[in-house]
Amino acid sequence: MTATKVSFEEMMYRAIAKTQEMDQIVAVIDYRKKFNPKLAEACGCELKSLLVSQPAQYQEGGDVAKMLCESRNVAAIFVLST
Repeated sequence: MTATKVSFEEMMYRAIAKTQEMDQIVAVIDYRKKFNPKLAEACGCELKSLLVSQPAQYQEGGDVAKMLCESRNVAAIFVLST
């Protein structure tokens, strides 16, 4: 059996899809502004219910993460940074 090389993004999108399958809310804080909706959808993500923030500054992303955590409605927060 040959191992298949899977990118970090693909693993993340698959994890998001699995979490969404359990009717959980997921957020992505994308500092790199490289969120790939086509790949996310191909991995099973439900884009309509995915929260994506692309903050201009790290402080802004931190504020978004804090707000999401305090809401207690989000099951997972993925952060894409350099």
